[in-house]
Amino acid sequence: MSDVFDDVTADDDLFLHEQIANELPAHGGMAARSVSKHWREIRAIYEFELPTVGWFVDVTASDSIGAFDKQLRSTLADEHGIDELQLSHLTADGAAARLLTTAVAGWVRGQVLDDGSLAHGIVYPSKFGRDIENYAMWLRRRDDGTSDDIDPRSTRQNAIGRHADAFQRAVERLRLRAH
Repeated sequence: MSDVFDDVTADDDLFLHEQIANELPAHGGMAARSVSKHWREIRAIYEFELPTVGWFVDVTASDSIGAFDKQLRSTLADEHGIDELQLSHLTADGAAARLLTTAVAGWVRGQVLDDGSLAHGIVYPSKFGRDIENYAMWLRRRDDGTSDDIDPRSTRQNAIGRHADAFQRAVERLRLRAH
């Protein structure tokens, strides 16, 4: 990268992403931490009705972490360098953490739960606070042709208006600029 960014050295106080954020507006790009009207217009907030059987697996629950540690021990050690899985591994940021959480989620997707159902997906806390839950959902009917009754159904789609409460909370919490 030093060939392309010859004005940034390894010992600079400015990291590469900060340098790009500083230079982007001068070259016609939006300022860093901005959300364009177009971004909001091409997306929506969806409400879903879940099937009557099945669950979202909380991957940060102690029972889940224990099961992953037991069932995936050799994979965790060989592929991720983890001798004992802990919550911090599943909530870390960065590329290595995403590979781990993707591997764990893939394993969960293939499991039959104690009640005989298949998981709808996984649930995990946001990096911005444990009171914000994130859901990753599988669409099994589309992915592998299983029955219609195990897929969540979209019941409503709402535009992301600039003044929508959830959008305004996100803008404030993440220090974004909405256009």
